[in-house]
Amino acid sequence: MENPSILQQQKPGLTANSSQTESFVPDTLSSDYTTHAYNTSSSSSDVHQSSDERGANDSNTEKTPVSNSTNSWQTALDFQCSSLDEDDGAQTGASTELLHTYQVFTTSKFAAGLLSQAISAFPQMMLRRQTFPPFIHAHWHLPSLPETLANCMSIAQLFATRTTETRPFLWRTIGIEVKRLQDEVEFATLLDLQNALQSVILFVIMAIVDQDSGTLSLAPNFFLMFKVLCNRSRDILGGSCFTYPGEALPTTSWEDWIYAETRRRIICVWFLISRILSVRAGGSPMPQYPMNLLPVVSSKTVWEARSTTEWQTEKALYDASDPMTSFEELVNAKRRSNQPYYRRKLETWDAGADKMGTLLNIAAELM
Repeated sequence: MENPSILQQQKPGLTANSSQTESFVPDTLSSDYTTHAYNTSSSSSDVHQSSDERGANDSNTEKTPVSNSTNSWQTALDFQCSSLDEDDGAQTGASTELLHTYQVFTTSKFAAGLLSQAISAFPQMMLRRQTFPPFIHAHWHLPSLPETLANCMSIAQLFATRTTETRPFLWRTIGIEVKRLQDEVEFATLLDLQNALQSVILFVIMAIVDQDSGTLSLAPNFFLMFKVLCNRSRDILGGSCFTYPGEALPTTSWEDWIYAETRRRIICVWFLISRILSVRAGGSPMPQYPMNLLPVVSSKTVWEARSTTEWQTEKALYDASDPMTSFEELVNAKRRSNQPYYRRKLETWDAGADKMGTLLNIAAELM
């Protein structure tokens, strides 16, 4: 292996002059949690269309949120479409094309609703190691969970049982945890940084699911923390935060593969949240990840393997299946599913897909 200890590497020194890192002012992330832990009068946050999609639409058009029983995410797509009974001119053209357009928008709205509902369940999935969200590995190769993930499980318990009376305590606890992650960034290992990224994503989802003005106003701090963690990972790796060549090596260990696969899954979740379900809080949008760089994830059996032997067996079978490697490849295969080659690729992909694969399938329908 190129460097067997890469997961334990760390580089001291986040500097303001570094082109690959971003400095931050101490305590800026924690002040809204601890000093002003819970401001119920704040109402500056909401869920809106992403800026790139919104610019293409009529600014006077009213946006329709995707509603469900859990939250009120609003999709990044504009689902407004021409009504079938608008005016006689449009009706005369009639119309398979118009009908097709209407059906496409209806399908997209339904697909986005499925995504929002599935992502909203991630905090609940964090309650048990056996049901972790599909971007957090259960770490069966370790005797116990890393501290950050164990803390996140405890916070998920508080979140699942929250009431109006306990909500301030919940978010103060989250604030203390984020402050701890902030303080440890400079000396964290790659694994520590990855666990912190996973926790921050869950805190973002919790804030949106909670749908309280006081908690939504904290989202910009989470986005900043996510960026700091990514920049720190990039600084250690000397490259992209979400591109790790280790898994391509024949001698890659199970632990290294878990790290690399988890990175792919983290960015897939971030893509789903920031692009498909666009979040804007207090005027600070989530950073978006370009679709052409988005990877896809491995099969369920490889990801959920519980021993080195099982992982080696399942990975060999997976590699032999000529798997898809990018989201663009998945979208392209769906568009050409009438061709035998792409139909077989999709069948192989679907046969091995876990929940993350299913979410990517839904997202592909929105492209």
